[in-house]
Parts: sequence; C-alpha cells; structure tokens
Amino acid sequence: MRVLNCFISKTIRLRQAGLFLFILLYIGQGCQFHIKNAIDRLDDKSPSVRISAVEALGRSREKKQTDYLIQMLKDEDPSVVLSTVVVLAEAGDKRVAQPMIPVLKHKDPAVRYVASETLIKIGTEAVPPLIASLDHKDSKIKIAAAEVLGRIGDKRAVPPLIAVLKEKVLDEIYMAAINALGNIGDQRAVRPLIASLRNKDSIGRYFAPDALVKIGSPAVQSLIDLLEDDDRDVAWLSMKALERIGDPRAVPALIDRMADKDPQVQNLLVEILATFGPEAVKPLIGEMIDGDLNTQRLSTAALITIGAPAVKYLIAEIKDKKPSVPRLLIETLIKIGPPAVQPLIDEIKNSDSDIRYISAEVLVKIGSEAVQPLIDLIDERDPDTMWRSIAILGKIGDKQAVASLINTMEEKDTMIRFLSAEALIKIGEPSVGALFDQVIKAESEIRHLSARAIRIIGLSAVHSLIEKMKDDNPGVQKAAMELLTKIGGSAVPALINVLKEKDLSNRKKAVDILINIGTPSVEPMIETITLNDPETKWQAVAILGKIGDLRAVEPLMAALKSSNVVIRYLAAEALGRIGDQRAIGPLVAELSDWQIQYRVATTLKDLGWAPQTETDHIYYLLAKGKKEDLILKQEDIRATLLRDLQSSNPKQIEYAVFNFIDLEGKRAYKRLSEYLNEDGDCSATEVFLNSRQKELVETAERWAKHHGYRVLYPVDARWSVGPCDASPSK
Repeated sequence: MRVLNCFISKTIRLRQAGLFLFILLYIGQGCQFHIKNAIDRLDDKSPSVRISAVEALGRSREKKQTDYLIQMLKDEDPSVVLSTVVVLAEAGDKRVAQPMIPVLKHKDPAVRYVASETLIKIGTEAVPPLIASLDHKDSKIKIAAAEVLGRIGDKRAVPPLIAVLKEKVLDEIYMAAINALGNIGDQRAVRPLIASLRNKDSIGRYFAPDALVKIGSPAVQSLIDLLEDDDRDVAWLSMKALERIGDPRAVPALIDRMADKDPQVQNLLVEILATFGPEAVKPLIGEMIDGDLNTQRLSTAALITIGAPAVKYLIAEIKDKKPSVPRLLIETLIKIGPPAVQPLIDEIKNSDSDIRYISAEVLVKIGSEAVQPLIDLIDERDPDTMWRSIAILGKIGDKQAVASLINTMEEKDTMIRFLSAEALIKIGEPSVGALFDQVIKAESEIRHLSARAIRIIGLSAVHSLIEKMKDDNPGVQKAAMELLTKIGGSAVPALINVLKEKDLSNRKKAVDILINIGTPSVEPMIETITLNDPETKWQAVAILGKIGDLRAVEPLMAALKSSNVVIRYLAAEALGRIGDQRAIGPLVAELSDWQIQYRVATTLKDLGWAPQTETDHIYYLLAKGKKEDLILKQEDIRATLLRDLQSSNPKQIEYAVFNFIDLEGKRAYKRLSEYLNEDGDCSATEVFLNSRQKELVETAERWAKHHGYRVLYPVDARWSVGPCDASPSK
C-alpha cells in the first residue's frame, strides 16, 4: 500500500512539472511573438505606435533588443526619441554611450536633458566617447560633451579639456570647458585657468574664477600671486575668488593689499577679510596697532564687521598692552557693540583695575544692550561687582535699570545705597516716579536719599512732581510741593504754567511753591507781569509782593497803571509789603483811583508817607473814609471833587462821581445830573453810562440824544458815545 501511494505521488508531481514546462514554452513562444510584433511596429507611421513598440522592447529586458532601440534614436519625432532615451537609460546598457552623444544636440531640450543624464548615469564607460566628441565638428556636441564630462568628474577628461582652452573656439565651448574643469576639481587645471583669468581678451576671465573656487585649496597660492597683478580686474577677481575659497593662507596677502589707495578696493578688502572670521582677527589686530593710518582704519572696519569672534582677541590684546592700551582697541570693542557685552561683563570681575575701568567704559558706550547683563551681575550678590555694576548702570542712564537700582537702595551696605541713588540721579526723569514712591513709603534714610536724588535730578523731575502735586492724597501733595520748592528755579517756568490752569486749588499750590522758592522766582514773575494775561499777571503780582525782592518795585509801580483793578490793587499791596520808598510817588498818583484808593492809602501809611498838598490830603481823607474827618473838610472835598468832575479826565471824573455818591448817597444823583446837563461833555457822559447807576445812565442817554451823539454798544465791557472826537450829528 505504501509503495502504491509513493507511485501515485510521483506520478502527480511529474504531471505538474510537465504542465509547468508546457506553460513556460507557451509563454515563451508568446513573448517571442510580442517582441517580433514590437520590432515590426518600430516602422509604423504613427508616433504613438512607435513609442508603444519602444516601451515593449524596453520591458523585454533583453540586451539583444538594444540595437533596435539605438536605431530609434534617429527617429524624426522628438517624443519617440525621448521615449527611446528613457528606455535605454533604464536598461543601463553601456553600448548606448557612443550613439547617445549625437542626441546631445537634439532640437528638443527634454531629449537633450535626458540624454545627458543617461550618459552621466553610464559614467566612466561614457568618458572615452565624450572625450572624442570634444573634437567633433559640431559645436553643440562639443559643448554638451564638455558639460557631461564635468558632471561625470572623471580626471581622464582634464587634459583634453585643457587642450580646448588652447584652441580658438566659440565662447560657449570655452565656457563649457572651464566649467567642466572646475567641476572635476583637478589641480592640473589651475595654471590654464589662471592663464584664462589673465587673458583680457578672453571671456574665460569672468568664468575662470568660479572654476578656481571649485578647485579650492590647490588654487589659493596662484590666486594670491595675482593680487599684485598690474591688471586691476585680475586682482579684483582674484580677491573675490579667495574670499569664496576661504583659505586662511590668503589673509596676510589680503592685508598687504590694504595699501591700495582705491576706495573700492579698500571696501572690498574689508568685506573679504571679515568673511574669514577668527582666522583674520589676529593679523588684523596687528595691523590696527602697528600699521599706518589707512591700514589701521581698514583693519578696524574689518574687525567690527567680524564682530563677536574678534572680541576675545581684542580683550586679550588690551590686557597685553596695558597700561598703554591703544585707543583703537577700545573703540573697536565699542563699535562691535552687543556681542562684546558678556565678555566685558566677565572682565568687571577682574582683579586688575585697569581692565575693569576699560571694560566699564566700553559697556557704558555700548549702552542699553549692556543693561540686563549688568542687572544679572548685581543679582550674583558679590558686593564688589554689585557696586561696579551699579556705577556703570548709572553712567548708561537707561530706564530699564530703575527697578533694580531702587531695590539696591535698600541694601544694608551704605556704599551700595549711595551708588544706587547716584545711578538713579544720572538716569534722571525715568527714575522720578520710583524715587517719589520711596519718599512716601520708605524708611528715613532711604526717604532722605530718594528726596536728595529727586532734588538733584531737578528740571527733569518737575513735570512728574507737578502731576503728583495734583494728587488727591494730601501726603503726596505735600511731598511733591516740598520737593518742587527744593528744586527751586528750575521748577519756576512749569509752575507758572500751572498758574494758567482753571483749577484754583492747583494754582494756589503753585503760588505757595513760587513764594517759597523766593529769589529764583523773581525774574520770571517780573516777566510774567508784562504778559497780556490778566489771570496770570495778578497772581505774579501777589507772588512778588510776598517774596519782597527790591527788583520787583519798578515793575509793580508800572502795574499800578493796569486796566485791571485786581492787578492795581495787588500791586499797591505788594509795594507796601516790599516797603521801598520809591513807590510813594506812583502810589500818591493813584489816590484818585476810586477802586483801589483805600489800598493805596493804607500802603502809603505803611510807608510813613504824609500828604504834602491840600489835594493829596483830601484824597487821603476820602480814601480812609473817616466821617469825622470828612465832615470837617466837607466844603474843600466838594470843591476838589467838582474840579475833578470838570477835568475831562475819565479817571478823575470817575473818582469824583463815586466819591460824591459815597458822601451824599442818592442826593448826589441830582447834583451830578445837573452838572452833566449844564457843563458835561463826552468824557463825563461815558463815565455816567458805565457807572451802573440807573439815574446817571438815563441822564447820560438823554444828554447824548440831545447833543446828537450815538450810544455805542460795549467794547471791552464799556459803553461809549460816539464819535466823541467829531462834531455831533444833527
């Protein structure tokens, strides 16, 4: 039974194997049929059919079909050729290299591109036919061959490509050969490329530098030698090439070239040397210190451009040269700026005082970029570095430091406290708000330091203090007013502006401060009296009176003539406070000013004056208003007032009118009306119109109408009749 089963199993396997062989035979015959069919379709008129046939042959993966495909490279239809090139590229058959070369000049750019890529993919096998193609009579093939050789990078191509440079060929071929040599990167190409660069009649001059850059290090010395070439273009192109290569061997030669007087060359050298970074720093520092003025200038510019990588070398040179440190080293660090900050911060900790001093100077000049690192240094809590950092922050004067310096004012170390206050003073106005808060809230010593700082800040603190003066908190107001008083003269102009505000409370505070400031307020107050602003002027008059400075006497005497009664009154009062005898004459003249006569009389009494004439005596009695004295002089008074009434002087008439009313009451209306009707004139009529006494106003209106004058509407709050200087209109 077991033997039978084995036989059956073998029989089945044989049958299966036979079936498989049959299938393979069948498929093989079918494939052969399809390949033959594809070959037949290569001659079809339809491009799409020919493309299909090419692709079918490509799928066969049989190298014997390559010959048929190579023939299709000559097809007239670009799409067929393109498909053929793609199929051949995928096949990887090295035999296609030679026939592929003519395709490099195909009219279709896609075909040319794929052909080039195919040859590059083939690689070294394609090099010999490509080299041979450099001698092809067709320039397009020569150009394409050179380009492909360059991309393959086989050094066997170098001598033939160099040979092309020696021939008289089209510029395009010449350029292709140069680029190929650059891409290959063989040092044998350096000399012919240098020759091309120096040839002013060759287009290669402008393409050789790129090739030399690609070759790199082997080209450096030859390019250095060209820096002194008589042809400036050659030297210029060589400098640019050396910059791109970046080999530090070029640095000394480039520095030597700084002697060139051409500004364009100088600027280019600065740019180039900066690209070498740390490799150029030490030689540049050497030239900056020991070179002539021109070399120093250019070396400095290059170092500044290099920036951060130069900092540690510059600091090291400063240490090496102290105590006679060349100023250029310091100025260069300053101009490098922010990248120098942290290394300089580190030097603040240095035990060498010279280095600390120089580092501090540079940090101050760098400014705001150094502030936060200095604040961080304070936070390290080392007393020595704290006070150094604080001093530098003060010199920088940046508001970023205010909060930190306010904090250090609370340190136990007296020196740190003092230096913090000094630093805040130097920062100025941005410190005022924080310092004022310390004045209000801090303990005694800090409050004193803060107040002193604000006082020294002076003018810059005034605006902030005036705003604090307007605060609702009485304690804040008081502190602000005290500080403004201590600031003194610098605060005066701003306080004068407060006098113009509507808020009476603020104005009163400003007046009090100006009075307390005293002497420094005098000249600004005198100037304010001359302004055409009655509201500010009368406050200035009052302030001058309370200060009591003799310089104010003449301006106050002039103020007695003001059209504003408040100013006249306060001027008379102020002159009494000052007590200068020069004021007596002008004051006596104002005894006939009925609105301020009492104030004038009081001031004159304070000055020790006694009437010298009967008229002055009458005016004085009227001003003081003592009835018992007035009764005794009744007739003399009436005679004096009547004389004033007839004077045609509006001021004297007004004086007479109101004193008659004061003396006689309503009985005076009749006397005054009779006078106007019998002997009055325009001046008296205008005084009556403006007296605000109904009976007198009506009398004046009748007089004007009777005499042919018009009553004019008020101008500056006064009625008038007009025109008074013309004949009455009938």
